[in-house]
Amino acid sequence: MEIKKPNFIIIGSAKCGTSTLATTLYHHPDCCFSQPKEVEFFNNDNNYSRGWEWYQQAFAHYNGEPVIGEATPSYSNRFSHSETAQRIYQFNPDMKLVYIVRDPYQKYISVWRMLARAKDPIAVRGIDYFFENHPRSEAIQKTCCYFYQLEAYKAFFPDSAILILFMEELSLNAEQLYNRLFRFLGLEPSKVNMDYQLRENSSEVYVSHNYWKRLQHSKMRPLVKKVLPASLIQFAFKVFGGKRLYVPREELNLKNSQTFNRIVTDDALAFLEMCGKQSDYWQFLSKPKEY
Repeated sequence: MEIKKPNFIIIGSAKCGTSTLATTLYHHPDCCFSQPKEVEFFNNDNNYSRGWEWYQQAFAHYNGEPVIGEATPSYSNRFSHSETAQRIYQFNPDMKLVYIVRDPYQKYISVWRMLARAKDPIAVRGIDYFFENHPRSEAIQKTCCYFYQLEAYKAFFPDSAILILFMEELSLNAEQLYNRLFRFLGLEPSKVNMDYQLRENSSEVYVSHNYWKRLQHSKMRPLVKKVLPASLIQFAFKVFGGKRLYVPREELNLKNSQTFNRIVTDDALAFLEMCGKQSDYWQFLSKPKEY
């Protein structure tokens, strides 16, 4: 069967629930979700140069599903990959884009904790050392500037092609959030069991066992999706999916917190206004700021 080109992409943001959305969409029978979840095609020059012949391998399990897509959070890293939005548009000008975000300060902490769990040599020395010395620190800070990130996409795509979701709403009213997502993609909500709700890549999950990784990338995964109920897959993930490590939460010191606020605050306010949210929707915006 000829593989159709993807018609939607979850473009980010990292550590904001992209894996949870991807897992839910993967279990929908009318959605062909990429294997692996993060294809890294449009933001990676080497992958992109290989063209559709390389990209379509991530959808080799396609079986006529009307909705086809992937989730690569790095697609909303405009600072490091400025050409991504244009490449996606040139590939499919009718592409639907999903952008899920959270409190920018909480996102930054979550990114640091992820890298610390992965034993990044700079991240393991603490969040302030990471903020001040990591070679990607500026790029990571800019991924917390959601208005800045979306500007790149709005230059090519109409507002109707972009769905913005908030991770905070995923916790408060997941059913409502998923109904919006399904309507946007043209999927029937009743065809997927919402009871299992895997929260992948939570703050404690460090790494999957090798045999779980092999299953995730094997040709058997589509068969597992069809044969096993989602609740059993969830149980298997809890038992076999990964080992858990805990990284204590740290806060930026006053100096670095002020720097972060100067970089992010105006962007966050513009983004919330664009989305019709109150200016104090995120906690970091309601805290007193000393410059």
